[in-house]
Amino acid sequence: MRVRLKVCWFPIVVFVLVLPAIAHTQASELSTGATFVVSASELRIPRHARDAYEKGRKRYFKSDFAGSLVFFRRAVAEFPDCYEAYYAMGAAEIKLGLYEEAQQPLQKSIAVSGGHFAPPYFALGVLWDKLGRPAEADEIVERGLELDPGSWIGELALTETLLRLNRAEAAEKSARDLIRQRPDSGPAHILLANIYVRRADYRSALEEVEVYLKLEPNGPVNTQARELRQSLENVLATTILAKQN
Repeated sequence: MRVRLKVCWFPIVVFVLVLPAIAHTQASELSTGATFVVSASELRIPRHARDAYEKGRKRYFKSDFAGSLVFFRRAVAEFPDCYEAYYAMGAAEIKLGLYEEAQQPLQKSIAVSGGHFAPPYFALGVLWDKLGRPAEADEIVERGLELDPGSWIGELALTETLLRLNRAEAAEKSARDLIRQRPDSGPAHILLANIYVRRADYRSALEEVEVYLKLEPNGPVNTQARELRQSLENVLATTILAKQN
C-alpha cells in the first residue's frame, strides 16, 4: 500500500526576498541586518530623495515594513526616476502580504529603469507565481536573468516557477545546481524537499527538511518546515505499518 501525502508548498522566494542595495545582490545581502555600500547608480539620486530612501531601508531591515513605505514613497515623490525606491516599495508590500498592490511599484521600477534593473523582475515573477500565473512568472524571471545571469535569487525564483509549471525534472536539476553553488543555502534545500514531496519520495524529502532546519534553525519558514517534517514522519511510519500488515 502506497500512502500519498498532500503537497505542502512554501512560497520560498517570497519569504527570503529582501531589499538589495544594488542590482547585483550578493549572498551576504540576503539577510535582515546586512550592511550595504551605496552603488554608483544610487549616487545619481538627489540628496533629499536618497536620504528618504536610506531611512526607508533602515526601517525595512528592522522589519518596520509599513514605516519603510512612508520613506520610499517620499523618495519617489522627490525623484520620480528612483527605480530603486519603487522596487523597495514593492518588496515592502510583499512583506506586508499586499501581493496585488505590490505589482504596480515593481512594474513601475522596471519601466523607470528602462528595463535594466533585474531585482523587480524576480520579485514580480514571485508574485505572479504566487497569484497563479506561473507561465508569466517564468517568462519575467527569465528576462531578469538575462540582465543578471549570475543572480542566485533569480535562479531560485526560476526553480520555483518550473515546479509550479509541473516541470519537476528541470526544477530538480536547477535546485541541485543551486545547492552545489551554495550547500549551506536553506531555501534551496526546502525547495528540493517540495520537489520530492511532489514525487512522493518522502524519505528524501524528510532528509532535505532536516538539512534546512539544521542550516536555518531560525529560518523564515521553520514553522511550516516542522509541520512538513511531522507529516513526513507520520506518512513514513504509516507506510511501515502497512507493509507489516
